[in-house]
Amino acid sequence: HQPSSGSQGAEQRPERKERRSWTATEDIVLISAWLNTSKDPVVGNEQKSVAFWTRVAAYFSASPKLA
Repeated sequence: HQPSSGSQGAEQRPERKERRSWTATEDIVLISAWLNTSKDPVVGNEQKSVAFWTRVAAYFSASPKLA
């Protein structure tokens, strides 16, 4: 075990990518996707995070409002 000194032991944060701007329509579709997925009575809050966001992404991608 070697002692760490200064910033050597500090975690390095990955460089952030530029955030995208959402149109009003995309915003509404994303909100709808989140609500429909989170309020689903069949799955509800029993789903894992990855499954939840996969379902949100699928709902968002399938929206005819974005065509």
